[in-house]
Amino acid sequence: SSEKLRASRRMADRLFAWAIESDHSDLPPLDGRQARLEALAADYTEFLAATEDTGGLESERARARLHLAEIALSLGDAEQAQTGLNRIVGDYSGYFEGDDAFPFRMARNTLLLGILQEDENPDQAAASYRRAREMIDSLPHDSTGTERVRHLSAILTIHKAAGFADDGDDQTAREALTTAAATLNELADARPEAAVLHRQLAETRVADGALLESAGMPEKAVETYALAAATLRRLLGDDPDDPALMLELAGCLAAMAEAAVRSGDIDGATAQSDEAAALLDAVISADPDNRTAISRKASQLGLRAGILRDQGEAGNAIEKYREGIELLETVREADPTDGMAAYRLALLTWKMARMHGIGGDRDAEIAMLREAADLIEASGGEEARRGPGRNRLRVSSAYLFGDLGHALELAGDKEAAATAFSRSRDEWTTLVSAHPERDEFADGLTWCERRLEELSGE
Repeated sequence: SSEKLRASRRMADRLFAWAIESDHSDLPPLDGRQARLEALAADYTEFLAATEDTGGLESERARARLHLAEIALSLGDAEQAQTGLNRIVGDYSGYFEGDDAFPFRMARNTLLLGILQEDENPDQAAASYRRAREMIDSLPHDSTGTERVRHLSAILTIHKAAGFADDGDDQTAREALTTAAATLNELADARPEAAVLHRQLAETRVADGALLESAGMPEKAVETYALAAATLRRLLGDDPDDPALMLELAGCLAAMAEAAVRSGDIDGATAQSDEAAALLDAVISADPDNRTAISRKASQLGLRAGILRDQGEAGNAIEKYREGIELLETVREADPTDGMAAYRLALLTWKMARMHGIGGDRDAEIAMLREAADLIEASGGEEARRGPGRNRLRVSSAYLFGDLGHALELAGDKEAAATAFSRSRDEWTTLVSAHPERDEFADGLTWCERRLEELSGE
C-alpha cells in the first residue's frame, strides 16, 4: 500500500542520514541520541495513527509497537516500556510467528525492563526478572544461539544476585555470582576480543568482593578485587580515554582500598586510593559535571581521612572530611534524588561527627550525627534513586543510632539517649530476625539492650 511504502521510505531516509554521519566527519552532526530516538518514536506513532483503519498492515503495525516499546526502554521510560511489552505479549505475539529472533528479543527486552525498574520499583523488577528467566529457559540452545542465551542468562543471574544481597542473603547472592562468573569466564575465554564480556566479568568480581567483605573476609575480598582490577586495567590500556572504564576501575580500586584498610594493609590501601583518585581526577578534568566521579572522589577523601585519623593526624583528617562533604553537597544540590550521594554524605558526616566527639565538642557531634541519620533516611526514601540496598541501610542505621545514643548519654540527655538506643535496638531486632546466623547482628542487639538496661537502672 501507499502508506506502507511511505513509512518504509521514512525509515530508510533516517537510517541513511545516520549512516553517512559517521562516514563524513566534515558534515554537521545530527541531533543527539535522545532526539534521534524521539524522532524515530514520532515516526512510528505517526505510522500507527495513519494506518489505524488500513487493512493488510497488521504485521507492520505489530512490529511498530514492538519498536516503540524498545525505544521506551532506551529512553529509560519503564512504565511505557512495560505497557508496550505487555501489549505485544498479550495481543500481538501471533504476528511474530516464524520470526526466530523474536523469543530472544523479548527475553532481552524483559531483562532490560527489570534492570530499568530496579531503582524505582524493586517489586516490579523482581516480577520482570521472573518472566525473563522463564523466557530465557525456554529459548532454543542451538549451535548459533547458545552463546547469546548463556550471556543473557548470566546477566540476569548477576542482577538477581544484587537483589539477594540487598535483602541480606549474602550466601545465595555469592552462589549466584559464582555461577554467573563461571559462565562469563568461559564466554570471555572463547572470545578474548569481546570487551563487554570482560567488563561484565570484572563487574561480577567486584560484586563478589563486596559480599566477601560483608562476610568479614577482607583479605579474600582484596584478592577478588585485584582480579577485577587487572581485567579493567587491560581494557583501559586498549582504550585509555574511555571515561566509563576509568570510573569502573576507580570504583574497583576504591573498594579494594577499603578492604585493604579493614585487613590492616594501610600501605596497599593508600596506593590503591591514590590510583583511584588519579583516575577520578582525570574524568572530572574532562567532564567537571560528572557527578558519579565527584561522588566517588569524595569517598576517597573520606577513606584517606580515616587513615590520617588513625595515624594521629586529626587536623588533616578533619580537612579531608570537610572537603569530601563539600563535594557531596554539590552533588546533592544538583540532584537531590541521588540516593547513593546522600548515603555517602551521611557516612562522611557521621565520621566527621565522631572527630568532633573525640575532640570534646559533644554538641557538634550530636548535631552532625542527627544530620547523618536524616541523610540515611533520605537515601532510602521514596524519592531516592540508585541508593544502597535495604539491608545495608538498616545496618548503617543500627550502628548510627547506637553512636547517637552513646553521644547523648555522655552529654547527660538520658531520655534522648534512650530514644536513640531504642531505634538502634529495633533495627538490630529486625536484622537478627531475618538473619539469625549473623553474629554481628546478635552482638549489636545485645549491646543496645544492655545500654537501655543501664539507662533505666540509673
